Amino acid sequence: MPERDPQDADLLRLLIERVVDYAIFLLTPDGHVASWNAGAQRLKGYSAAEIIGQSFEIFYAARDRQAGLPHKLLAQARAEGRVENEGWRYRKDGSPFWADVVITALRNDSGELVGFAKVTRDLTERRQVEEERALRMAAERASERFARLQVATAAMAAVSRKQQVADVLVETAIAALDASAAVVGFVAPDGQSLEVAVGREHPEDAAPSHLLSESWRTARAVWAGSDESDSAVPVIFEHEVLGVLAVRLIPSRPVDVDERAFLLALVEVAGQALDRARLYESELRARSDAEQALRTHDEFLSIASHELRTPVATVKAAAQLAQRAIGRGQFDTQRVNRHLETIAQASDRLNALVDDLLDVSRLRTGQLQLRLQSIDLAALARDTVAHHVTAASDRHFELCLPEAPTLVYADPLRIEQVLDNLLSNAIKYSPGGGRVDVRVEAKSDGVELSITDYGIGLPPGYETRIFETFGRAPNASAQQIPGLGLGLSICQELVERHGGRISACSPGEDLGTTFAVWLPADAHG
Repeated sequence: MPERDPQDADLLRLLIERVVDYAIFLLTPDGHVASWNAGAQRLKGYSAAEIIGQSFEIFYAARDRQAGLPHKLLAQARAEGRVENEGWRYRKDGSPFWADVVITALRNDSGELVGFAKVTRDLTERRQVEEERALRMAAERASERFARLQVATAAMAAVSRKQQVADVLVETAIAALDASAAVVGFVAPDGQSLEVAVGREHPEDAAPSHLLSESWRTARAVWAGSDESDSAVPVIFEHEVLGVLAVRLIPSRPVDVDERAFLLALVEVAGQALDRARLYESELRARSDAEQALRTHDEFLSIASHELRTPVATVKAAAQLAQRAIGRGQFDTQRVNRHLETIAQASDRLNALVDDLLDVSRLRTGQLQLRLQSIDLAALARDTVAHHVTAASDRHFELCLPEAPTLVYADPLRIEQVLDNLLSNAIKYSPGGGRVDVRVEAKSDGVELSITDYGIGLPPGYETRIFETFGRAPNASAQQIPGLGLGLSICQELVERHGGRISACSPGEDLGTTFAVWLPADAHG
């Protein structure tokens, strides 16, 4: 290797000594100061006589010395050839400055470590400028988010539906955080799960669903992901979790402190908006229920007056005919008996209507008492059918009953009422006559009774509506078949009071209907 010109070495030493903007000096292999230039004295405040021979640890804060940072930097420079580090360093007078430090390992021609070259720059002014810029940008972002929060607050104050609140939440969160995805989930009506109300996301950017559940379950904000780029914040009002807002940032980056504060403020506003929406929707439901109750009341008065008017008119007409015959001196025992029979039938109809109305009242007020005992449902069905055989001579009743007892624990009068009503319906809604099938069958967990007629049937969709109070199929009204629409509603209430269930099925209009009643088996026998 060619020898260096001594003059070049002198020029290099002179250059280093005269540089005042950089601290350039040598360290021994164990980290003691071996040389000192004018820039080092100007930057750090030590003269050469004061500092040469001292450990370079003197420039570091006490916490960095305790953490072993100076020797870690030397070890890294020794292993990698150089190391660069930024951090706080301290002058002789104790004042700090932000330094950029480069330490380079120096080795001789044989590769032996002979020391380190250390170059230090003062970047305090640059750091201050950067911090001021960062503060200014943070203030601008905070101002922008505050403005967005004001807009969101106004928007949520102007809406009255939960879905509208969710839309504002998602749009505001995405715009304010420049998020790639946001989802809002509301607590389901049963209170056991979350239902996604609205989401703005691509499938690959979807916020993890487990975050929604965790935030809902713990009622706390969750910051997750490898760099906390996923977040889920509960929407709470008066200690009740109403929903959760989840946000994902892609490209991934941590949600900073200001953004977290913004999300927490946003969901606080949303909680108040959701409570207002809940009250509004509750008011709408109450108003709808009240309007429906009024319509039902008017419908009841109309139907009841019609149904009551018919037998009353019949009684009046029969009585007037009898009076006229007697007044003319044309007393005919047979004719009067016919009038009396008509009056009796109309009276029975009136009595049945009044009984139905009273039963509805008792059921709704909880005044209906059940007198339970062990009864054989098949035997009760046989006896009830027998009562109808005489009255409906144009019907053929087909019974399929088991020989073994089918015991249920029930009120015999009320179950007979159910059977009587279903049989009466089978006859009434089969105006052309025909067969009525009655079957009782023991099941593994109870006893099932089915009654099938082959009459007018049901239009599609009316299998459940006919069990509503005043519920009647339109084909029954069209054919002017009388009825108040209370019987099946009462049957359903009575069966359910016994822990059972009742259902109807029909292939369609003019194809008949089957009613099935299931009651739990007697567990007291």
